Amino acid sequence: MRAVAVSLVAISHAGVSSVAGGYIGVDVFFVISGFLITSLMLREWSREGRIALGRFYARRALRLLPASTLVVLATLAGSWLFLGPLRFADYAKDAIASAWYVVNFRLAEAGTDYFNTDVPPSPFQHFWSLAVEEQFYLIWPIVLIIALKLFRRRALLAIPLLALAAASFALNLHLTET
Repeated sequence: MRAVAVSLVAISHAGVSSVAGGYIGVDVFFVISGFLITSLMLREWSREGRIALGRFYARRALRLLPASTLVVLATLAGSWLFLGPLRFADYAKDAIASAWYVVNFRLAEAGTDYFNTDVPPSPFQHFWSLAVEEQFYLIWPIVLIIALKLFRRRALLAIPLLALAAASFALNLHLTET
């Protein structure tokens, strides 16, 4: 799935205007990932009557941490070697934020803009989507478990989840303007 998103981003950077910005690929990845992981959690709930959060988070950590740790360390070393020591303190902060999956907040706080060519990008900008994904999966299983406990019937389960999606969308529109 992530390969599809990365491919769409690469196509965008190659100048294909119909996928400009590469955001379509990231959005498609998030939707497919959310659907598949939610389906797995719902099956676990149906089969076992519960969702084992510890097991869920352990599987994610085992799958992501080895590769992301290697990428963060290699990128940090590369930024020292190839980009020089001038902005290394900023890059080190970006590396720490990437390791904790909060680099999207750091980049937003710094006013990072993908389309601003006057400011050199952080070599850790590519971690923003992984940070967003991990923040989602930190909260989503808990929200899903609460909704499953409150609304036993599957048809009713859609009500709080649609309300949450609508509230999230409204907040997104507000924050985009500000």
